[in-house]
Amino acid sequence: MFEISDETVRLINKTCSGKKNLKLTVGYLTDNQYVIKIYNESGEIDSSKKYHYEIGSITKTFTISLLSKYISENKLTLNDSIQKYIKELKEDTYYPTLLRLATHSSGYSGSLPLNKREYFKIILGLIFDGSDLNKNNPLHMDFNKMKMLIERTKLKEVDYSWKYSNFGISLIGYVLGTVSGKGYWDTMNDFLHNKLRLKDTYLGTSNNNLQGYDRQNNDCGNWQWDKENFISPARAVSSTAEDLLKYAKINMYEDKPYLSSCHKKTR
Repeated sequence: MFEISDETVRLINKTCSGKKNLKLTVGYLTDNQYVIKIYNESGEIDSSKKYHYEIGSITKTFTISLLSKYISENKLTLNDSIQKYIKELKEDTYYPTLLRLATHSSGYSGSLPLNKREYFKIILGLIFDGSDLNKNNPLHMDFNKMKMLIERTKLKEVDYSWKYSNFGISLIGYVLGTVSGKGYWDTMNDFLHNKLRLKDTYLGTSNNNLQGYDRQNNDCGNWQWDKENFISPARAVSSTAEDLLKYAKINMYEDKPYLSSCHKKTR
């Protein structure tokens, strides 16, 4: 049986030290089997209880996994422009393709949907305190804001240099929801539960989620997400270690053939 190395355990204990509310879940796959260990400030604890975490930007991989499924079903292609699915956009203008959005080469600023002032306020908050950021979700976008940001950002038909983009992945999510006819939120939850069979993975933060804590161990709750927040495809999924290991295994063994396209180098 594979065991976590002494050096890794030392680093885990160092990370947990002084954090009385921390539940650090560590999972690993070996020989097609997974093992989960949970730690708090006192060391390893009972691993039978499931803890639900906000998984942040790992959400993006689920969004792109669904994109690959739709491509395999010929519901769309990577070279489609977003204008094909967002009919309200102005005509006779270049808009990026799904491929450029998926590979973070569309040219959209990394700060979107925030403006520069909002973006740097967050950066400064993370450096100096972060308590307000921890309590309130700064990332929110409705359809009108999405449309405004797309049309206001003038892009050329080129592969821009790589720039990590919440906004770009959010546009892919909107397109997927449009193609399904059910919106991103319901479409993704159906994909998670009925196609990937991840029963403890879902959009949003429920009462089961572990709360966030600041540097002073103050409870900051969770970022709130809902169907009306169009940034959800980039960050809104919650999950457990067990489900994430199942998801890793599905990808490693390509149990879903359409996921193979997610593992090909395209740029």
